[in-house]
Amino acid sequence: VGSLGLGTGGPPVAKVRTGESILVALRRLCGITDGRHSALAVVSNSTGILEGTFSAKDVYQCVKTCSILGRVADLLAKPDSQFRKVCVCTLRSPLHEVVRDALFLGRHHIWVVNDRFEPTGCITVAEIAEQFL
Repeated sequence: VGSLGLGTGGPPVAKVRTGESILVALRRLCGITDGRHSALAVVSNSTGILEGTFSAKDVYQCVKTCSILGRVADLLAKPDSQFRKVCVCTLRSPLHEVVRDALFLGRHHIWVVNDRFEPTGCITVAEIAEQFL
């Protein structure tokens, strides 16, 4: 992944902490202006490790099933939570494994994580497809 230039050199990872409100997450999601990404990495309040994804695709489910004043952690706690479905890789991950995992999980955003499982970058399925065009 890293050798293809994916997951590096992009904008800083947009994050929301599990203790923050869903309203904060929605505002932060609307504030992403890089034109390529439409997701937030959901990270632990205390450790900063990746716990989930909050994407534009998830907004409908969120508005339908919970209060925007609730915490992001409440979304992750739901038994059928799509927010906990996370596709991850490292800069050393082979591209074919990343594609397989993204397709299996049905996620558009793949988080690049470091050895401590903290998000350091994001790759979209569209960015992967551009490698073949």
